[in-house]
Amino acid sequence: MRGEGNKIIGTLTYSMLDYQVPVLYVHQDQRAGPGLAFERVLFIPKEIDAQLPNLPQIIDRAVRRVYENYHRLFGKQKLKDLLRQMACQSTFFQDADLFAEMHRPRAKICGNYYHKTSKVAGKEVQQGSYIRVDEWSDIELLVMHEWGHELHHRLCERGIAPFDYEQYDEETREVQGIVAERLAGVEEYDEEPHLTANELVARILQQQIALQQAGKKIGHHEVVQFLLQYRDHRTLASNISIVEEQLQQSYPQPVSSARRKPKTSLPKRITR
Repeated sequence: MRGEGNKIIGTLTYSMLDYQVPVLYVHQDQRAGPGLAFERVLFIPKEIDAQLPNLPQIIDRAVRRVYENYHRLFGKQKLKDLLRQMACQSTFFQDADLFAEMHRPRAKICGNYYHKTSKVAGKEVQQGSYIRVDEWSDIELLVMHEWGHELHHRLCERGIAPFDYEQYDEETREVQGIVAERLAGVEEYDEEPHLTANELVARILQQQIALQQAGKKIGHHEVVQFLLQYRDHRTLASNISIVEEQLQQSYPQPVSSARRKPKTSLPKRITR
């Protein structure tokens, strides 16, 4: 890992109520497409290490997926710089107790993204993505979801999106988080605004499949660009319906908005 051209540029930490420990080194690695590589810190306490299995591989996959799917929107070098900042400065792992205390009154959530430094329960919370780590957490999905929010925010901040981040309603913000998450897997939701956002994403992806079957390849960045045009989920839903009708007239395969049933009976996770 620490071969020629590699140097440590930051760390990812795991925090508890009374202390925090570094768990991952972030390396600059010019051989890698995104320019980053990750290495587990030695001598992590066993109880913490057990909760973060395969963390270097998880973060590496997330970084590579983001780079592959968003570099056409940001530009390669600008996205590399952003990923370095996200990995080194604005991604935080927390145990369940600290997460619940820090993010009150929404103690049931499993992940949260703050687009600016905020006051929560009387305490200042730094801008960034916060990931709760416990036996229910799918860390890869959570990281992808919260990074989807940050990427949405940065697209707005850089004028690539047509609206300011705060102008998007809750559902269209969650659409961006879920679209990014779908790169890693499919998650089910049963509470708003995620329920509506998940249904909208399912419908969008059905359209993408229909177009691909008709011979038109639609990239992830094109899906994101389309979704960025809508800051109100009702307007987005109306426009999806129009396209669905056109596809149904043109191609024999149905375009369905039906949601998949949950794969497991585990408690639903909630992200922001």
